[in-house]
Amino acid sequence: MLLQIIVDSFLYLLGLTALFCSLLCVGAIIAMWRSRGSRMFSSFYYRCCWNESWINLFTLIFFLTTMYARFFPILYPAFYYLNRFKWWTNFAQVTKQHVLYLQIWNVLVTVGGRFCTICLPHSIITHTAEQMNTWIIFILQTFFPTVTAIPLYCICDHVYRLKNVTVPLFLSSTDPTFGKVLNIVGYTYRYVALVLSALGYISMFCLMRKKANRNEMRVLIHGGSLLSALLASIISMTSQRLGIGSGHELMQMFYFTTFLWVPFTDIVITFWIVASLRHTANPFKNGPRTKTSITNSKIALAPPSRQ
Repeated sequence: MLLQIIVDSFLYLLGLTALFCSLLCVGAIIAMWRSRGSRMFSSFYYRCCWNESWINLFTLIFFLTTMYARFFPILYPAFYYLNRFKWWTNFAQVTKQHVLYLQIWNVLVTVGGRFCTICLPHSIITHTAEQMNTWIIFILQTFFPTVTAIPLYCICDHVYRLKNVTVPLFLSSTDPTFGKVLNIVGYTYRYVALVLSALGYISMFCLMRKKANRNEMRVLIHGGSLLSALLASIISMTSQRLGIGSGHELMQMFYFTTFLWVPFTDIVITFWIVASLRHTANPFKNGPRTKTSITNSKIALAPPSRQ
């Protein structure tokens, strides 16, 4: 009884956290849209953040509608009904993998873009990247994961099933080969992205540790947070694949949240960076009051006039 209360509380907290991060994501999008004309938000890095915010928002909507909703028994009949439409079950399973590939690839693109800007500022690659518009960058962020996911739609064959009384609906395949393909592709993506991103981040850190540029330090914090989330998700998924704690209900819920670690981290840090940069770009947004206080200070410090 106590375990069920804990699981239910964790489930509701997860849903509230996903909704809160969705609001943060929308707030970051609105802030970047309002500042789109400023020089700070016209670089390759912040155009990447703009696209990533939309991808993260799609990730949260997809999670809430196709994964989180499966935990509520009242919706079981609706998901069983969807088994009649193979295109939907295949879409739900492969799109989950597609989103994971996008998360991993965007970590590499974000860190790689900042590596070129900081460590190779005068290279042709950096100059070309800074001249890219938002749509070209979006294609760069989505093309390779999409090309990888398209063949999976052709070989996917999944249906919704109930594992047991305490475990919610899950998508299972009749072909065990499909799971092996997903493991090979997924781990290749994760480890290659982790190694390359770590090398780029270490190079940036060694170059930037003696500088005091706050904007660049924010970028290092962003990259380091994404790398930490990616490493944690790799460890979690490897533990799940090895069956560590998979028989315990709380561990199953913990593994379930792995899908959200990278987007949650990206959303929170992006919102913080955008809010900080908007404050930097508009340091005197309370202009009249600031001007008055400065004037009063000058009057107070002025020497007395001679009579």
